[in-house]
Amino acid sequence: ISERKKVENELTQLSFVASKVNNGVVINDASNNVTWVNAAFEKITGFNLEDLKGKPLGDLISGPETDWQKIEDARALTQKKQSFTVDILAYKKDRTPIWLSIYNTVVLDEYGKVETEVEIIIDITDKKKAEEEVEILSLVASKTNTGVAIVNAQGEITWVNTALENLVGFSLAELRGKMLGDILSTADTDRTVIDYAREKSFTKESYHIEVQAHKKNGEIIWLSVSNTPILNELGSLERQVELITDITQRKQVEREMVESREQALQLSEAKEMFLSVMSHEIRTPLNAVIGMSHLLLENDPKPSQVDDLNILKFSGENLLHIINDILDFTKIETGNLQLETIP
Repeated sequence: ISERKKVENELTQLSFVASKVNNGVVINDASNNVTWVNAAFEKITGFNLEDLKGKPLGDLISGPETDWQKIEDARALTQKKQSFTVDILAYKKDRTPIWLSIYNTVVLDEYGKVETEVEIIIDITDKKKAEEEVEILSLVASKTNTGVAIVNAQGEITWVNTALENLVGFSLAELRGKMLGDILSTADTDRTVIDYAREKSFTKESYHIEVQAHKKNGEIIWLSVSNTPILNELGSLERQVELITDITQRKQVEREMVESREQALQLSEAKEMFLSVMSHEIRTPLNAVIGMSHLLLENDPKPSQVDDLNILKFSGENLLHIINDILDFTKIETGNLQLETIP
């Protein structure tokens, strides 16, 4: 009798402790029938002790989509005096589906027979929903040619798709638990860009960066990284999704365009300098010719010379206008033409 009293006292203490925790607690007898539940279990499922007492828990919380094989397997383990853990789709009293994680501990009497079972029950509906969303996202991401990485709140990789593995040469096993920026950085990587991205992540903001990186084989590539934070219902950062694209070819084209522009500017400057020098070298003697033709016309030339001198003067002035026009076009090309307003 004293031993029985001791057990009853222990159960009373256990019940008191269980009544204060947030997780559901269910105590079953040796026949797997409910003898006690705490308030947290009632809150989670809607079932109270009167609904459950003397009945198997699995019979009451099961529904059309419940995996009965899991329930049968759990009962078989209990008969073998073995504890178990199982995740199962159950139903509340109002028949709303709910995912429960059940941790069962078998308590044996002094003869080694099952005396009671204690079950800790946790609502994992939100966790299962998140897992399903990640599974769907992973399925979609696995079919795209764009690299996709899912990272946790600390920026550590939890999953990448095949496209990203092919892009960088690293497998998921090699990347998991690490930061992508640390793995792919090179000596030429702009660390300020990496720091900017991590600061944005810390403040739960999306961002887009372009950064130089390297593949596993050492090949240098340029990556475009677009990051989107995923927040939970409390507004805390839960995970991040990164879309990663190889922009090496685009960067090469941009670099070639810059080089071509610089070469064009150098050629333009050389052309301007050449024309400036040549115009000076041409205009100096040409002005002398024009000036001399003016002087000869003013010094009473012979009638037979007048026509020739006028032709010489006209041709010289016309050639000077052509040279000036060429210089004006050059100034327009280089943006150095200055216009004056003459009243």
